[in-house]
Amino acid sequence: MKLAIFLITMCASSVVCTGLFFKTQTKNQKNTTMEKTNATATKYGMTGKFRAKPGQAEKLADILLEASRQVSAVKGIRVYAIGRDPKDENVIHVMEIWDSKEDHDQSLTLPETRALISQAMPLIDGKPEGVALEMVGGLGVD
Repeated sequence: MKLAIFLITMCASSVVCTGLFFKTQTKNQKNTTMEKTNATATKYGMTGKFRAKPGQAEKLADILLEASRQVSAVKGIRVYAIGRDPKDENVIHVMEIWDSKEDHDQSLTLPETRALISQAMPLIDGKPEGVALEMVGGLGVD
């Protein structure tokens, strides 16, 4: 079901992307100071890049699209998008946004997920690339 999620989790380097936000405070309406505050991200995101074996990109994309349909009913999913690299017909990208890492991890325990992973693994050439993200906001996230 969530093939990309599992593969990215297994193969991605973990990178945390947290922002440093500034809160403006006005003193006497003449002096404005900037006070640093740490932003606490509440959403969990992942990006993945999969290289299909020659002639297998369409089949891999179909499996990932099936994963997107199946994951739509899973708790915590916000975005599961699949895209092709226009410069390389064998490369497929996946972007996921979840309410939490726990929701993501729970999705990997489903039998449907394991079935799709077993279908996709033979189609992938090399180790997938990916990054785990701590989402800070934006359209589709907030």
